[in-house]
Amino acid sequence: MTRQSTPQRSIFSASTVLDAIASELTIIKHEDGLTDADIGRVLGKSEDQAAKYRTGLAEMGAVAFAAAKREWNGRFTGAF
Repeated sequence: MTRQSTPQRSIFSASTVLDAIASELTIIKHEDGLTDADIGRVLGKSEDQAAKYRTGLAEMGAVAFAAAKREWNGRFTGAF
C-alpha cells in the first residue's frame, strides 16, 4: 500500500528575511537620497539601529516594521 505523503513545507529562513529587509532599505536609501539617520527617524530608531536593519545585522520589531511599511508601501517588503 502506497502512502500519500503530505507536502513538505519550505523551511522558514530568518536570514532570508533579514537579507530582504536589508536589501529593500538599502535600495530605498539610495533611490531617495536618505541617510541612516533619515531612515531611523521614520522607524523611530537611532541612526545606528537603522544602519543595523539596513545591513541585516539586527531584527526589526513590529512597530518599526509597520512604520516602514506605511512610509514606503509597495517598496518595502515587496520581497515577501
